[in-house]
Amino acid sequence: MKIMNEKGKLFGLINVIDLFFLLAVIAMVFVVSTKLGGKAGFEKKATVNYDIEVKVKGVLPEIAEKLEVGDVMLENSVNKKVGTVKSIEKVEAEKEVTTADGEIKLAKVPGRYDIKVTLEGSAIFDKTRGLLIGSKDFQIGNSIIIKSKSVIFVGNVSNLEIKE
Repeated sequence: MKIMNEKGKLFGLINVIDLFFLLAVIAMVFVVSTKLGGKAGFEKKATVNYDIEVKVKGVLPEIAEKLEVGDVMLENSVNKKVGTVKSIEKVEAEKEVTTADGEIKLAKVPGRYDIKVTLEGSAIFDKTRGLLIGSKDFQIGNSIIIKSKSVIFVGNVSNLEIKE
């Protein structure tokens, strides 16, 4: 028995082009089922509650005063809710300066504040990527742009606590 007959069919059953098309459809079905978390997919993701701390350096006082406990904060690039402001800590901003004798010291920056904003919220937690808000994953150290109805900040995630 020939592998391909005179009509271009494999083993006399199926055309080569039809076979490639069939394999492509099967591959697409597998990819879609994997992405949607089917049996062939990855472990299901769970929604968790969390507290996330964001530190913002060198904020002007009039901007820092606009942020209030209870404000809803969104992540700027995906426009998804990061959480609700649970607490705000404001301290006078400091920066490293080099003295005349080469020593590095912290000096106060007049008219600026460093703030630590604690947000509470819920989002998907993936064992591989961590906390997922929209399509963005969050870990300690991430730079983040968060905004409320009246302010926008660039800060760093300094703590992330998943609540049980």
